[in-house]
Amino acid sequence: MRQLDRLFCGLLCAAAMAALGGAPARASTAAPAVTGGFSVFPVASATAPVQLLVGTDGRLWFVTAQSELGLISSAGQITLLAVTLPHGNVTAVLVGAGPEGVWAYGNMTGTTPSCTVSLTNTGGVITQRTLTHPAASLCYGGARDATGNGWFSIHGAQTGSGVSRMVWLSQAGKVTTILTDRAGARPGAVTLGSDGAIWALKFDNHSYGRYTATAPATTVSIGGSETPPYPGSIFFGVNPHQLLPRADGTFWLLGFNVILSDPGKWSVRYLFEGHEFGATTPDGALWSVFSDRTGPPAERMVRMDVTGRFDRSAPLPAGTTSAPMATTGPIAATPNGSIWTVTSDGTNMYVLRYQPTALTHVSIWTGAGGGSHWSTAANWQGDTLPASGDAVEMPIASAPIDDLPGLTLQQLLMTGPAHISGAALAIGTGGIQVKSRVQASIANPISTGASGLQIIADPLATLNLSGVISGAGGLLVGFSHSAGLVVLTAANTYSGTTNVAGNLEIDGNQPQSNVIVSAAPFLIGGAVGGSGTIGSLRLDNGSLVSSFAGITSACPTSLAVHGDLVLSANASFFPEIAGCGTPQHQVATRVRVTGSVTIDPSSFLFLGTSQDATQSACLISSQGPPTGSFASAREGATQPDYGADSGDVVRFTYLASGGPGCYANALTVMTGIDP
Repeated sequence: MRQLDRLFCGLLCAAAMAALGGAPARASTAAPAVTGGFSVFPVASATAPVQLLVGTDGRLWFVTAQSELGLISSAGQITLLAVTLPHGNVTAVLVGAGPEGVWAYGNMTGTTPSCTVSLTNTGGVITQRTLTHPAASLCYGGARDATGNGWFSIHGAQTGSGVSRMVWLSQAGKVTTILTDRAGARPGAVTLGSDGAIWALKFDNHSYGRYTATAPATTVSIGGSETPPYPGSIFFGVNPHQLLPRADGTFWLLGFNVILSDPGKWSVRYLFEGHEFGATTPDGALWSVFSDRTGPPAERMVRMDVTGRFDRSAPLPAGTTSAPMATTGPIAATPNGSIWTVTSDGTNMYVLRYQPTALTHVSIWTGAGGGSHWSTAANWQGDTLPASGDAVEMPIASAPIDDLPGLTLQQLLMTGPAHISGAALAIGTGGIQVKSRVQASIANPISTGASGLQIIADPLATLNLSGVISGAGGLLVGFSHSAGLVVLTAANTYSGTTNVAGNLEIDGNQPQSNVIVSAAPFLIGGAVGGSGTIGSLRLDNGSLVSSFAGITSACPTSLAVHGDLVLSANASFFPEIAGCGTPQHQVATRVRVTGSVTIDPSSFLFLGTSQDATQSACLISSQGPPTGSFASAREGATQPDYGADSGDVVRFTYLASGGPGCYANALTVMTGIDP
């Protein structure tokens, strides 16, 4: 085998090697801990960790984007050493650390690919080798074995037979290559198993490769024919790219969802709503970071044990700018059970330590136990029934029946087309969230509580709430104008305000709740409509629509407002006059207001017409006096009548009586007029 053997041995001055035998180059001061189990340690962006690694002695190493090496103490002191790891044009990757030093590799991509592996030892000496066989090879993973040697997966420029190797590099710099036992296997995600062997995921068929210094490589299947010792779930779609060993010989395979695998024997697939990176604590649990899909931006630490029990922390704290933190990628678990990661608030960078506390259990519905009842433990991932304070997730098509009365859930997540019925529910600050494109419904009575209830539907999702919503609190529908649709059909009795920042259709009778659309700090985009009855209606930056065409394909509606109607400067009104229904008949949008109507002159109206006949129709009528008019529909203004003969127009007036079915004060329109 050909290789370029480069070795430079030079003491890197005592001040460069605190952890490796000398004094630190730069160190930060730890910040005080914050609540919720989190401690926050600011770090300069230029020196922020891009990777974290726990050594055999429990110390937490990191590398920066410039391949500078550093340490983080258990108290959060961040020390940047005066050591830059050998690398090409890609940041160095740490793969192991022990008494012999820190193992790493760096790739040079481009026209002449190459991988350089290195060991920075306790005396401040860097031993490095640039691997040149197979030709144009790059490293795709690495690990430290139990005796302190480095193992690296390398692939040549081609992906065909004979260009993948596992390289074993001794502490003295001796390079030994071991062929994969299957052409094109391409090992990656390299780790040290509890049996002392080196394990790697093979990209050809999602199997394992097992390597030792004394025997040929072998292939082991991820799963086998034996029945797992505990129930699994029905979730699939795992594309594993991270391999995390456990002390009992099993592995976590992480790739959005997760597999727990006993090589060659069995595998259990679980739903795991976390990032595609994770870490394992000494108790064998898998930790990652969960991002709330909708609502205010929020990330949480999440934990899964071998039974599939899924728990999550409180949201990550805000940064010094008061903006929410988001993780930037690396995560590690130290022997004391702490979870470490790196975050940003969009301006500043932080190292974040989480000491597990106050976890919320997430009950995930699988339906694996048969039947539709919540009280069947086998219907839940991990065979654990939901309890008050839990979050509940519905990820599959199902019609579950809640027969566990008295539950107060922290959150209800509809990530699949579920249609829930049964006992009354109370839902806490997490509210109800529906994933994009999901069509779901809840028939259970729901209590808002004094603090109200948030309901969010992602884009293209629809949530129909047919159970009575009660309580002193109100509703917050949507966040930043999520484009999904929430439909209320019951005679709701809640008395708080309904704030709309998404799309809300009200077809039930709830005159005791006033509605505000897109109030500050929300932007333009919220919309309300329907054929129900509401309290007063104020449109600050949003729209009043006749129907959510394309979502419900409904005919134009008649909305009753028990109170006042106010359309502010940025408000819009989209009425319709159309021939629809079976048999087809003429229907016009009607908004009937028991109080007064106030229209800012800068507000906008656009009338849609389709297959309409010549007629006079009231669009808005009120018992109280109207004030103002629409900029696009002032007294006597016209617009094309798109549903009548070519060239016809419609004409608006605020002076004519509303007519049958309308109050006397009205904005009316005459269709089918020759210009």
